[in-house]
Amino acid sequence: MYPHAYHSDYLSPKFTFCTLNLVKKFALAVGLGLDYGRKHLNSTTVYVLNLAYTISDQWGLFIEIYASFTEDYFEDHWDAGLSYLVNKNLQIVLYRGLSK
Repeated sequence: MYPHAYHSDYLSPKFTFCTLNLVKKFALAVGLGLDYGRKHLNSTTVYVLNLAYTISDQWGLFIEIYASFTEDYFEDHWDAGLSYLVNKNLQIVLYRGLSK
């Protein structure tokens, strides 16, 4: 098909560290990552902070901020939403996001 679409002339390693803390009906998820390279030597740092609240076994609320930045660039995004767990394999999420 298109083998050249999967070819790269450079390496671009990435890593991400994630943690999750649960306290009764609250959950705090934290993610931190680094994306090296691309077509130049700069690296991009990314992070995610997510606070979730369990209303019931099926309903939940969340708010999160996530961003990426370099030495001369910063872009952040905010999301908030409502989730409904239909069954163990399907969740519906209604959310709204903001960014600069």
